[in-house]
Amino acid sequence: MHCLDRGEPVLLLDVRNQDEHESWKLEARRPVETLHVPYFDFIEDAVAALARVPRGRELVVLCAKGGSSELVVDLLGEAGVPARNVTGGMLAYGAYLE
Repeated sequence: MHCLDRGEPVLLLDVRNQDEHESWKLEARRPVETLHVPYFDFIEDAVAALARVPRGRELVVLCAKGGSSELVVDLLGEAGVPARNVTGGMLAYGAYLE
């Protein structure tokens, strides 16, 4: 989360389901560009989901607890797209805010 607070130019890839994405957004001290592509889109049609992810950007992948985003980071890596996982997901972010 520190890279977001520092305003580093990363793209946050939120892979939570639509309801979770709409109900609780990750906010940092500076605006965060976010792309929402649900985890299940990667499972159902990885090629189509990967096509929605821009190349040439630093990606940070986020989910609720960190597991789904870790799998998406692996899929991205296999496709040659470097990405980092938010370990612990939104639960860790909530603890960070406290």
